Amino acid sequence: MKTWGWIGVIALGAVLVFAATSAVQQHPNPDRAYNKAKEETKEAFDATKNYVRAEAEQAKEDRSKQIDQMQNRLAQEQRNLQAGVPSAAKVQTQMAQVATDVAQDQEKTLYQEQVEQRLDQYGNVIKDLKARADDAAVNTGAKASATGAASDDATQVAKAELAQMLNDLERRRDEAQRRLGELKDSHGDGWKDAKASLDETLSELDRALERTRTRIDNRT
Repeated sequence: MKTWGWIGVIALGAVLVFAATSAVQQHPNPDRAYNKAKEETKEAFDATKNYVRAEAEQAKEDRSKQIDQMQNRLAQEQRNLQAGVPSAAKVQTQMAQVATDVAQDQEKTLYQEQVEQRLDQYGNVIKDLKARADDAAVNTGAKASATGAASDDATQVAKAELAQMLNDLERRRDEAQRRLGELKDSHGDGWKDAKASLDETLSELDRALERTRTRIDNRT
């Protein structure tokens, strides 16, 4: 993955979110400015998705080259075995093991790339939710004021609640990143156990992300 390219995309998204938030705060018509900022932020993340797609195509090409290299290795192993004139049964056993190792390496590499892309996307989404959280809290205070309740109190309660949910999202994303590291360090069939743990962590992160997004949407 082109790490510096990703850093540029994420930095651009952060700049757009900051600019959009400032525009909403200064605009004489906050609702219109908020909707416009929301559309512009969506366009920025659509651009990020296109970038991810391009990266995936490059990764596909790289995997094709890797497959060619592994096939060459497989052919060389076969030539080496034939040079030693082993028994037919031994040749078949060794070749089957090599083929299994090659297939497992390909599956592991592909999975790692997919998870890395998902984690990058999670980072972008969390940044977007953070940018919207303050506006959502202020809007909650405005609604409370309209019903006769204390606006400042409602705003602070909403901010605290959303901050806790966002912190939980970041904690879960960090946990997924840690488990990805464990998977990369795994060997043989052990990577499948690491994959099962990582899959569960990602599912929990998805559910937490949806809860936070829904809560923010309901407060805006």
